[in-house]
Amino acid sequence: MLSAAVRVIPIRGNLLVTRDCRLYWVTGQHANECSSIVVDQKCGPWSTVSSSQKAAAVVWQYNSGSWTSVSYDQGQGVENADLLVYVSAHPGDPTCTSSDTALAYSGVCQRDQLDRPVVGYINFCTSTLQDRGSSTPSQSDIMMTVHELTHILGFSRTSFAFFRDENGDPRTPRCPDAASCSSSDTSGYPPFSDAINNYLISDSTVRNSQERGLVVSRLVTPTVQYVSKHHFDCDSLIGAELENGGGTGTRLSHWEKRVFMNEYMTGNTYPGSVDVFSSFSLALLQDSGWYEIDFNTAKHLKWGYKLGCKFALEKCVQNNKAQTSFCTDPQNDGLVCTYQRDALGYCGLHEYSQDLGAPYQYFADRKKGGDDPLPDYCPFYRPYQNAVCEDPQIPINPACGAKGTSCRGGEYGVQTACIESTLWRQGFSTTQGNPMADCYKYRCSKKNG
Repeated sequence: MLSAAVRVIPIRGNLLVTRDCRLYWVTGQHANECSSIVVDQKCGPWSTVSSSQKAAAVVWQYNSGSWTSVSYDQGQGVENADLLVYVSAHPGDPTCTSSDTALAYSGVCQRDQLDRPVVGYINFCTSTLQDRGSSTPSQSDIMMTVHELTHILGFSRTSFAFFRDENGDPRTPRCPDAASCSSSDTSGYPPFSDAINNYLISDSTVRNSQERGLVVSRLVTPTVQYVSKHHFDCDSLIGAELENGGGTGTRLSHWEKRVFMNEYMTGNTYPGSVDVFSSFSLALLQDSGWYEIDFNTAKHLKWGYKLGCKFALEKCVQNNKAQTSFCTDPQNDGLVCTYQRDALGYCGLHEYSQDLGAPYQYFADRKKGGDDPLPDYCPFYRPYQNAVCEDPQIPINPACGAKGTSCRGGEYGVQTACIESTLWRQGFSTTQGNPMADCYKYRCSKKNG
């Protein structure tokens, strides 16, 4: 998937991991040169870098009034590779065990001379991943891995400050000449802020504004801006909104859930929902300046498509009226489709024990809101796990026909979609007068011209 969509300028020779220096000389003949190497070097918390993958290095030692050098030989490196990823699945990992929903996490260990990530890691959370009893990965497993790889490639708040423009120049000015540089900032890097524990990002890459009672951050790079305007049909949109909720691993490192819902780089996924490998995340990678992208590999994101500026910019519910895709009334649960028409749905409303924050109060009852905080507590039609259209194993009342069929004439399996209708199988009926949702086989037709 990513290998078909993303191309890089190949590394010359084998890929090598730069040896980490533990201490540097600050004065003397060899100031700023290494005095001690990290021997047990790791990438991520669990993966040890093999000596065969390490680059050569020299350290300088001062003894009895004279300097001596110690050389470390270069390893073989990794052949035919432009990105090296260390993979682990460590039981008891503290990042995993501190959350009952975390499935995996990732990070960057090394960048090349143009800041492109070339070495990274992924750790899978064995405490939350389910043993499916099969060596064949599911589609959700594949998309989870692609999600983490995309973080390494550049979709991360820790990478945005390193993005480059179409000429290869840094989008965010670098130290020592950039504003806000301190004496401790490393030359050639963006200025670092201890307050946010991150590099400062130029507003030509990420721009903040006050909207809906919140600080909203958008990625405003050229390709992302173009894709955003076209998708939402909103010419005034300056970019794509980044996630404002969740913890430090979620906030600003994903697309805003309310606006992008099942795009594969949002901060969580729902059972029964299909993650979409869309042009938004590919546009972000294009605008990093490190890759050439084949946009023909992107899939269509239905959520928010051509719904205008109001959908992209305003609250999901105003005056008790929900925008398209959202809901306010659970009375139709099971009678309606999800917006993607991939399952029967229910309105995900929840009564909390205390008032929601002012920006998330959509109802007269201030404790009422969507059952997931990440999409700004917006209620929307969530899929029933036992009513996903393309799942042929859905258990159906045997009195209604063959397995995978329903009393309303519906059918589950490949090439099916959720549709509201008044259809019923011959011999069956209901007192429900309004159209009801079910899954049906479909085919697309196109008129000539």
